[in-house]
Amino acid sequence: MLTFEYDKIRDMLDTGDILCCSGRGLASGVIKVGTYGPKPIFPFWRWRSSHTAGIVRWPVLAPPWDNQRVLVYESTTLNPKPDAITGRPISGVQLHPMSEWLRDYPGSVALRRLHVARTPQMLCAVQRHVQRNHGVHYEQNPIEILYSALDFRLMRWADNRPDTSSMFCSELWGDLYNDMGLWNTLLAPNELTPRDWAGENLPLIPYADLGTRKLLHIT
Repeated sequence: MLTFEYDKIRDMLDTGDILCCSGRGLASGVIKVGTYGPKPIFPFWRWRSSHTAGIVRWPVLAPPWDNQRVLVYESTTLNPKPDAITGRPISGVQLHPMSEWLRDYPGSVALRRLHVARTPQMLCAVQRHVQRNHGVHYEQNPIEILYSALDFRLMRWADNRPDTSSMFCSELWGDLYNDMGLWNTLLAPNELTPRDWAGENLPLIPYADLGTRKLLHIT
């Protein structure tokens, strides 16, 4: 994968860009095994995604562009840094300044640029989504996470209905893309995994595209 300096591309980042993250901790390793299977993590240098986050320029509806903060929008229990809105650490859906988040992330981060015209309707949807979901708990139902990783949908007893009362990382961004009108099919956000967001088979509308992964580096 190509590597880019964050400072050189910061001004090009836009709301809806995806961050595919490969963590180094035990929890990240479990997620990689659960979504990719045990074999792909060996050898250890093969890059695999364990967390999904994304970019929100905030406030979304506040021009000019230069006055907007580049924030990371994510759902996690593992970030001890103060949230950009509350000023204190929170668990679940949160916002962080991109530069600080990237500098402190315990692993590698790959950017996927969202290529689509951001309409006023899309940006309004993003603003509402953040206001509605900021502070929502991380996924409280572990079975929902399990179903997203393992394809039980053909089994009659596996009823994985969308539930946004609590959300895991890839579900948060699946729900946001749904509100932005970016899916070309009916999609349950809680069926998405970090592997899906790092892959090439996301069912986006015809005039939207996620670019190839490019590693980000900050000095």
